[in-house]
Amino acid sequence: MNPAQLPELIFSVTNHCNHACKMCYYHQTLAETMREMSLGEIERVSRSLGSIDRLWLSGGEPLLRKDLVEICKIFHRNNQLRRIFLPSNGSLPDRMAETVAALADLTPTVDVSVMFSLEGLQRTHDRIHARTGAFDSVVASVRALQRLRLGRLRARKPVFGVSMNTVVTDANAAEVPRLMDWVAENLWVDLHTFTPVRGQALDPEHGFIDPEIFAALVDDARPHFRRYLSRNFGQRDDPEVALAALEARYRTWEKVMRGGELPLQCAAGEGIGVLEPNGDVRVCELKPVVGNVRAVDHDFGAVWEAKPALDVKATVPGCACTHGCFLSATERQKALRSTLHDST
Repeated sequence: MNPAQLPELIFSVTNHCNHACKMCYYHQTLAETMREMSLGEIERVSRSLGSIDRLWLSGGEPLLRKDLVEICKIFHRNNQLRRIFLPSNGSLPDRMAETVAALADLTPTVDVSVMFSLEGLQRTHDRIHARTGAFDSVVASVRALQRLRLGRLRARKPVFGVSMNTVVTDANAAEVPRLMDWVAENLWVDLHTFTPVRGQALDPEHGFIDPEIFAALVDDARPHFRRYLSRNFGQRDDPEVALAALEARYRTWEKVMRGGELPLQCAAGEGIGVLEPNGDVRVCELKPVVGNVRAVDHDFGAVWEAKPALDVKATVPGCACTHGCFLSATERQKALRSTLHDST
């Protein structure tokens, strides 16, 4: 079989989650009972894919899958993997440090980045995540990775990125400025961003905030963004360029929240796709399932190029949502096309 070409893959490794976040857009899938693919099945799916630049791990809570490192090794071995992105609710500090150390040891050529979700200060975060102690476990996880990163730097071993993200809704928007101040003063992360809620939240009260309030949050966060980017880029690159790119992303989100269109066609179905724990395939997490790899001998391309997938891909032009992973992939696809155009 010819390998399916997909530069970026979102792989939801498990639908199990130990939190019940009120802003979760994936709650219906998490509530389903499904038989997760085994390592052998994942191996076969991986072999049906070509090179993958970026593997977005997802869930549920990815660390609840105890063979997570083995899964990443499969994609690294078969797909010339260059980047691994691991989002987490931070509920398992010890396992987090162990897992990230193993991922960072895969090879110096693979960039590993961890992003924690933090929706507010202690009471707010615990309430939104419906778990007492959720805030404290995020802090413990970040600090565990801080110690790990410092030790690896001293040992001259490959390190990894650590960032924070806050999903902003009607329910927590007012607290975001204080939260960003707290994180800046108490935790060492490479970047702290906030993103608008996407899809239909578990709790209807956690809906889109007013675009004017969102824009004001961006203005308030700008000094934090500049400080993070200046610290990360140092003398090698211009942090103002990175800041301009980040602010362009926020302007795009604001435009979509006002009912506008994306400035470019979403890369869903072309530059990025979704694989779920039971083998279901989606063009986008917000679009319907187009098939299951188990039905086609675990050949991803056989699903990806079949009529149901092609029909859903045809609905992508004109799509506009606030899904950050797809927006990132879209921006990278645009940059790649621009580079290829300039070289010809």
